[in-house]
Amino acid sequence: MERKQLIDRHVSSEGRREVTVDVSVAGSKLLAAVTERRRSEIETIMHAMDVGQRERLIEAFETFATAASELPDDAWKLGWS
Repeated sequence: MERKQLIDRHVSSEGRREVTVDVSVAGSKLLAAVTERRRSEIETIMHAMDVGQRERLIEAFETFATAASELPDDAWKLGWS
């Protein structure tokens, strides 16, 4: 990813074992394009389903998340900014 300029890698001035990796501008653009395409494809699939099928799908995803002990989105913050 670094070679394709999708990330920026920086070695710490305090120690060479510490490296910071950030998504580059090009990487951000690629992520946005992939996300948009994925959302568009999902929207197409969802529109092909009737209301009952969508409701059952939602219920199945909720059951799966509960069984997997999935954490709510705000649990991922971990105090990072």
